[in-house]
Amino acid sequence: MNQLLAMRTFVRLVETASFTRTADQLCIARSTASKLIADLERYLGVRLVERTTRKIGVTAEGLAYHDRIAGILADLDDADRAIRGSGLKPAGRLRIEAPRSFADRLLIPMLPGFAADYPDIQIALGVNDRTANMIGEGVHCAIRGGPRRTRR
Repeated sequence: MNQLLAMRTFVRLVETASFTRTADQLCIARSTASKLIADLERYLGVRLVERTTRKIGVTAEGLAYHDRIAGILADLDDADRAIRGSGLKPAGRLRIEAPRSFADRLLIPMLPGFAADYPDIQIALGVNDRTANMIGEGVHCAIRGGPRRTRR
């Protein structure tokens, strides 16, 4: 038994009072939802829900269990969201070297919009026409121009 999935299924079942809606919301088969609840009841050694052909009722033990695990599952979801989101927000220092003509016409006018979209990135822009030593000078991105070459 996947205990975490069974717990999530039980919490959703209490909220929806329907195996069909629970299964639909969790994208699992209705029979899977029913089996997960039965496995969870067997594991805990108590009845969590009373099933009839028309209605589902939560037992006193089921309500107590729901009250304990609903908060735990919410905390797990919050932890997951925090970690997932942390990798999606770029941050740090970015050193760019670009020729003056390119920087003046294209790069510098775009910096305010970039800063608004990515406030946690600090740009260090080197504007000159020399070729930078990327490794020696710690340059992350160098934009260089020159005559267009044709392939042979």
